[in-house]
Amino acid sequence: MVEQEKMKKKKEKLPYTTWQNVAFTVKNMWKWDKFLVFLCIAQAPLNVVLNLAWLLIIRCVISLIENNSDFGMFFIRLSVFIIIVLLLNIISNIFSAKIR
Repeated sequence: MVEQEKMKKKKEKLPYTTWQNVAFTVKNMWKWDKFLVFLCIAQAPLNVVLNLAWLLIIRCVISLIENNSDFGMFFIRLSVFIIIVLLLNIISNIFSAKIR
């Protein structure tokens, strides 16, 4: 009988939801370091753009090969894309280092 009462009390107690945990974390981050909140928010779209840039590089290389482009055009386009991805990686690493 006592065990059933204990189980009822456990069932009645609602655990924290995911949104409550996220709100608690963001609230504490905002209290301790406001800049950290902005870095975390900015890092998510940056990672998406970085992954899309890699996909675009692959698409560009395949397109240049299919169209029998000359080596100069191939080298220029690939260099531009690699520089863009390199800069995005540098920014992402800076954000990650600041967050840590």
